[in-house]
This record gives sequence, C-alpha cells and structure tokens, in this order.
Amino acid sequence: MENRHADFKSTPILDIQYVNRLHREYGISLSYLFEEFDVKPNTYYYKTRLFLDTSSLSKKKHSNSKTRGFCYTVNGDKVPDEFVIAELIKIKEHINMYVSKHYLKTLGSTKLCAYFRKNYGIIINHKKMRRLKHEIGLVGKYTNHSPHPRRGPQKHVATAPNQFWEMDIKYFKTKDGYVQVFTIIDTFDRQIVGSYIGPSCKSKDIVKTIFEALRYRGISGKDLIIRSDNGTQFTSLLTENFMRNVGIIHEFGYPHNPDCQAFIESFHSSVQREFVPLNTFTNISDFTMKYKVYLDFYLNIRPHGSLNYLTPNEFHVLYKKNRIEIKEIKEKLIIFE
Repeated sequence: MENRHADFKSTPILDIQYVNRLHREYGISLSYLFEEFDVKPNTYYYKTRLFLDTSSLSKKKHSNSKTRGFCYTVNGDKVPDEFVIAELIKIKEHINMYVSKHYLKTLGSTKLCAYFRKNYGIIINHKKMRRLKHEIGLVGKYTNHSPHPRRGPQKHVATAPNQFWEMDIKYFKTKDGYVQVFTIIDTFDRQIVGSYIGPSCKSKDIVKTIFEALRYRGISGKDLIIRSDNGTQFTSLLTENFMRNVGIIHEFGYPHNPDCQAFIESFHSSVQREFVPLNTFTNISDFTMKYKVYLDFYLNIRPHGSLNYLTPNEFHVLYKKNRIEIKEIKEKLIIFE
C-alpha cells in the first residue's frame, strides 16, 4: 500500500492532465502515452477521477454525444469521417456482380478496417467502422452457430504450402437445376489450388482436378496429405488408385463431423454467406462467371484473419519471397486437427 500511494504522489497532476488531453482530443492510444510519459495505468485512472472532470468517461453514452469526426492516415494526415462514409456508401450501393469489389459489402468491420488501411492508407478502429456501417445500414444479420465436437482423425503441423490440402464438394441451385462445385484448398496459405464446376462431379472429375492442382503448384504429390469426407467420389477405386500411384496420403474425416475438414468447410461457409445471397443464377454458365469473380475477390481482395489480414495470394507470394519474414507474420505454427 505504501508503494502504491508513493506512486500516486510521484506523478505530477500536470503530467496526468497532459496525457488525458492527448488521449481525449487527439485520440492517441493510452498504452502508448503510459509508456512514453512513464505513467502507470492505476495512477492515471486514480488521479483523473480524483482531480479531473470525468463526466465524459461515463460508460453510458447520450444520443447527443459528439465524436471526433475524423481519422488519421498512416502519414499522420486527417481524413474526415464523411470520406469514409462516402466510400462505404459506394460499397453498399455497388450492383455490378461481375466485379470482385461487389463482395466488399459482405466483410465485417475488422476486415474492412484492414481493407481501408491497405487501399486508402486510413487507420480506422473496428468499433468506429461498425458505428459508421450502422449509420448507413451496412450491417448484416448475425447467425448463431451450434458448436461441433472437437475431434479429428490425426493432427498435422503445416510449416509450408503443399503439405496439407483439404477437398470437398458443394451443391448450388440455379434456375436450370443444381450445380456441383469441387474445391481443393491449401490449409497453410488458404489458396484455392483446384476447382471444378459441372452438373455432376464424378471420380474422373476428382482425379483430373487433383492432377491439375499438382501441376498448378509444380509438385509431384509425393507425401502430400489430402483430407476429404467419405463421399463415394473420394472412396472409389479410381480415386484411391490415383492417390496411391502419385504418392498422396489420403485421409478421411469422421462421418457427420465437419470439423475434420475445417478449412474447406470454412471456405464453403464464406461462399454461402458472402456469395450466394448477393446473386441469382440462371444456369451453369451464369453461375461459373459469377463464381470466378468471387474467387478473385477471395484470393486478391478479401483480408483473411488468420493470415494477419493479408489475402491468400499476398501471403503466398510473401512466403515465397522470404521464408524468414513469414515467421514474423505467422507467430506460431498451424496445428490441424
């Protein structure tokens, strides 16, 4: 207790006032100010409540409370909120579904913050972004998901691309009938390495798409692990013989447990949430054109949370250029269950 009170007395109230002013008027982070001015957090909060007017620090916000009204760029320049709102309105009102940026409206606040920083150089807090989205009605409905059992057939550690892939088939409805989409994803960099679209998906289509994916990545396939569900296309003799001859290790997930193919299921969830609601499909040709646009958005525009808000293509290129730098971006290894 004596050390704590001594700490309270050691920091002049003028320093506390200056820190408080920098934070409230200029939006500078308190954690940065604490370190810069050598002020301890408990000292700051104690003295601001004891000596300063703290009415604006109340958790309850009034409807007439004023906001700062601007953001900073990476260069330190001010950008008015009106500019950000105008860009958000453009994103909301974009109607050309054959342009990749059409799907920006499906992104959450954190991913939009990363997009604005990369493309405009504007630094925006995710809470402010959510407030601005609310003001123009750009916030979608949130769906609660029931948890799945945490279980997997085997654990793998991926430290580079082309070590562990997942694949699955998804059905989409058009006015002419159903379309089947077969997708292969690299779980390290989240790139889509292979895709097939057709009215049906048979074992020969699976084999051909895997072969094209191996050629696209420039690898033989030996010791590559590919996980799938227990669908008949994946358990067929044609598929198994191909896997064995190439040297691919083919794993199967537990039945009725999507967590076993968590990465391809996550991709399909993004497709279902971001792609399907914004489109209507006339036939397979119309679907294919629009799906390719979404894939371009997913690979080149959409920030990915687990990749430090880089796109899959950015992450893959960065890894190829400098494998040491990737350890700084990806602080820990990816463990797949």
